[in-house]
Amino acid sequence: MVEADRVLAQLGDPQLAFVGGPGRESVASRSRAWVHRRFDHALQRILDTLARRKQADDTLIVISSDHGQTTTHSHVDIDAVVAKVYPRTVCYPKIWRYCLSAQAAVMVSGNSMANVYVQGEGGWHERPDFDSSTSQAGQLKSVLLEHEAVEHVIYRKRDGTGYVLANRDGAICIHPEPGHGSAAHLRLCSSGKSPLGGDGICASVSKEEVAQSTANGEYPDAPWQILRFFDSARAGDLVICARHGFDLRAHFEYQPHNGSHGGLHRDHILVPALTNGRWASERMRTVDLFPSILAALGKPMPPGLDGDVVGIE
Repeated sequence: MVEADRVLAQLGDPQLAFVGGPGRESVASRSRAWVHRRFDHALQRILDTLARRKQADDTLIVISSDHGQTTTHSHVDIDAVVAKVYPRTVCYPKIWRYCLSAQAAVMVSGNSMANVYVQGEGGWHERPDFDSSTSQAGQLKSVLLEHEAVEHVIYRKRDGTGYVLANRDGAICIHPEPGHGSAAHLRLCSSGKSPLGGDGICASVSKEEVAQSTANGEYPDAPWQILRFFDSARAGDLVICARHGFDLRAHFEYQPHNGSHGGLHRDHILVPALTNGRWASERMRTVDLFPSILAALGKPMPPGLDGDVVGIE
């Protein structure tokens, strides 16, 4: 982002420009004051460039981030924990070990979450049964939930009807109802204490109701985010979210890892959405940013684009 003014000059008169700032991971070891000064300086250079070109009043500026972050004090190799139940576990960077005989694979992302892929009782062609206490997958779930570094596990139900978010004290089942898509409704049913906090629930809710009812809680929009996450064919059979202060990789980092992200907590989920206009809504999802910008510019909307349009006045 520091060189954005130079890039804008080289581009001439772009209708839409995406400018990436320094990653949260790359500045995690710096003080917040240093990061803020660096960002403010870069933004001022962009504004100065637009002013010199007499484009400041006609340019829409939107600033956001892809995720939040929390400070890390303890590092855990989560693949070693999985290997207690599935001895032949593949993980980065040891990708060739057990590559032809793997029972499980662990892929850490953001260091605060990990996709875990495990074979079923009959092999990789079968879906694992995490709800059975006697299955290997069920044993893995128990081992993970007992570990101090783990806050949540999330997994697909074996019958394919939905997903389960669990912690040590309870679980909540998330079932997509007919109308999956922009008007989707979810069926939420908790057992024990809700992992999302608050009272137990058994109700049908829309994605708007999910956002509104969880906005001020510790895990905003979590049920909807889980549903959308597992829409991807690459999502793990089980996902691990680390507890605050922990991350899920202790070795093989190319730089000191002092901050982590990827969990469901508001410190990871909530990000700013700043604009020199005015949003028509107090809340939105980051997936709404691109269609909202296109709509504000009067550009056609590509088919199949995720997100909803939020007006910018």
